[in-house]
Amino acid sequence: MTTGNRLAGRVVLVYGGGRGIGRGCALAIGSEGATVVVGDLNAASATDVAGEIEARGGRALGLGCDVADLDTVTAVVSAGLAAGGRIDGVVNLAYAGTGRVVIEELGVEALRREFEVGVIGSFLTLRSALDELKKTKGSVVNFTSGSAIEGTPTLAAYAAAKAGIRTLSHVAANELGVYGIRVNTVCPLGLSPSVARYYQANPEAYEESAGRVPLRRYGDPEADIGPAVAFLLSDDARYVTGQTFMLDGGQTHL
Repeated sequence: MTTGNRLAGRVVLVYGGGRGIGRGCALAIGSEGATVVVGDLNAASATDVAGEIEARGGRALGLGCDVADLDTVTAVVSAGLAAGGRIDGVVNLAYAGTGRVVIEELGVEALRREFEVGVIGSFLTLRSALDELKKTKGSVVNFTSGSAIEGTPTLAAYAAAKAGIRTLSHVAANELGVYGIRVNTVCPLGLSPSVARYYQANPEAYEESAGRVPLRRYGDPEADIGPAVAFLLSDDARYVTGQTFMLDGGQTHL
């Protein structure tokens, strides 16, 4: 993974950064010189990732956070201000993960939780940092999914929430551009540890799945997904907003 200083002197909040793709993004952002505040439902995981960033010579701290809870979201913003006196970027990867189920068996509570974490969480993480982002002309990166574009069977709750995140982000990009704030979304296909464990136990399933990806592999959270997110946070993407980036090896086309 290429490292540099594109984000030196900046403070970036990474919600859902305690594991998997979120961890990869936090590490990549830290490698670009940013002070990273990692918020995650699992406080210990958030602290561990912050420790990894610091072990590499970066600056970071980890906090427990439920993105559907305004108080904990606000605490992450406050921690970022205390650490660096500013907020330059917000990255939100948190999702509920209610699992696969067909619509006729889908419970309203599972649907509600996906929207609380996905859509409401994306709103709260943006809104709570908005005043600070106006000062820095900051950047927001939210995570949506190819499932929201393709309508993947058995993922109605997840896909609907991810579609809501994409639309919310597009509206935010149109509204907040006047302040110089950029808002983009990404759709990743990453080989997170949990996915990797499944495919290690089922190698034939991985080969079949990866075979449907034009690049014939899943992306590495830190080496493939993270740098693209760091790019969107940086001045290299200063004229990019309201876009959806498919970080999936070419699997899904808009």
